[in-house]
Amino acid sequence: MTSALRVPRRTLLLFVLLFQALSIVPAQQATECNVRVTLLQVNDVYQFSPVDLGTRGGLGRVLTLRKSIQQENPNTLFLLAGDTISPSVESITYKGAQMIEAWNTLGLDYATFGNHEFDFGPDVLKERMKESKFGWIAANVVEKQTGKPFGGAAPYVIREFNGVKVGLFGLVLPETKSTSRPGADVDFLNPCDTAKAMVKELHERGAKVVVALTHLSMREDKEVARCSDVDVIIGGHEHSLLESSAGGAPIFKMTAEARELGRIDLNIEKSTGELSSIDWKVI
Repeated sequence: MTSALRVPRRTLLLFVLLFQALSIVPAQQATECNVRVTLLQVNDVYQFSPVDLGTRGGLGRVLTLRKSIQQENPNTLFLLAGDTISPSVESITYKGAQMIEAWNTLGLDYATFGNHEFDFGPDVLKERMKESKFGWIAANVVEKQTGKPFGGAAPYVIREFNGVKVGLFGLVLPETKSTSRPGADVDFLNPCDTAKAMVKELHERGAKVVVALTHLSMREDKEVARCSDVDVIIGGHEHSLLESSAGGAPIFKMTAEARELGRIDLNIEKSTGELSSIDWKVI
């Protein structure tokens, strides 16, 4: 079953809630919008095997779904909203290298840091970043001496799809400073202040739609939605299937261990760059 529902941005948040309540399958190819960009989301994934006695998850399933959706819509990005290097039994030995290899194989496009990325210290994380074939984005994690993003991560990226530019930036829990081991030379900037600056810069660089890839609490995600003009927030951290539009922009989070794959379709008017509707599905 498929459905197509296109609404003005000011009312689309209500329909996001209705989609979840009524289990409506999200739209496939947009008919009224010129460009459809698909975002696939996971978060807090520490192993590649299925969980819950083998009944849910598994990165093999994710790979199959990603390939199918990518074939359906080439304008697809695969995103990880933080936490994968640690903790797990395997990471005690490999310090997260096994997960980087897995994401490289799956064709991950971008990840932001989670608090657990720093569990083995900043030097180990830098090694994992060097091994990554995907991009790391984190705007509010900086090296104190230079003020530049940690480990050469990008604060944001801009991707162009059929002439429409979509910007993505990353945000990480400031409490990581005290709950993990980032070291004395790494600082975590205020998420709200950073989000406002990123959205402004991305708009100035021509991005029509701006997505925040975050590893924050839901409270912090809502603050980011309220304080900035971000269009969508893809988050993690709670290990719960969560959705909210209380702050303005819709916020979507999966549980953990790839039990689900989130699919977000951004339907964008090519002539104006207006985000006319968002369709969300949990697979």
